[in-house]
Amino acid sequence: MKLITTKKIPKDEAIKEIITDLLKTFLKNPYLKRPHIMITSERTYFILDRTWYMLENEIKPKIRQEKEIQVKEYYGKIEEVLEPKESISYDKIEIRGNEARKFNEKELKETFERLLNSSGALIKIIMNNEKEIKIWIPIDSHTEWNE
Repeated sequence: MKLITTKKIPKDEAIKEIITDLLKTFLKNPYLKRPHIMITSERTYFILDRTWYMLENEIKPKIRQEKEIQVKEYYGKIEEVLEPKESISYDKIEIRGNEARKFNEKELKETFERLLNSSGALIKIIMNNEKEIKIWIPIDSHTEWNE
């Protein structure tokens, strides 16, 4: 896993900064639809939606209480960033996102497996209380769509 950048930013700038980095560093359009994995201390989520929408609706509310956050961005495979206690299993995730309703169970599981096998960007958001949110965003073109 390659660390791309580490920065401390005001919470109000966080989403804009992550979107800018996706465009400039990872050369990915945050307005396309793709699967994401979000890992919090409470739960793991499989989110199918536009990346900007996922950031606005899933991340922004979680950092609302913070004044400043630290963002670390990595590139690599998802298994390289998982803690020993973290495991990602389709049976244990919560599925979210506007696009999830367009898939049947078999398609959701196949999309999840493709996501786990793709290269991607890991955005780690560290809050003042030391809680972390990890967001896995695939950067392989075969994992995105725009219909």
